[in-house]
Amino acid sequence: EIALGIHYAVARRSANLLRKIYINGAPTVFAGGAAYNKCLKHLIEKEMGINLLCADNPQILGAIGAALNN
Repeated sequence: EIALGIHYAVARRSANLLRKIYINGAPTVFAGGAAYNKCLKHLIEKEMGINLLCADNPQILGAIGAALNN
């Protein structure tokens, strides 16, 4: 119960931040190591009412973006 409560808190906080930049109907990618957490992904999707896209190796998306930027 404690772990689920923490997941809910993180999902709500993440969804509130996402709402500030979310463009209605735009594909939304869940990146970083947290994207491996299926529970967190599900809770954010439920909170936002959207489907999140998740890469096979989400933990390296930031590094790829940084490398392409140089």
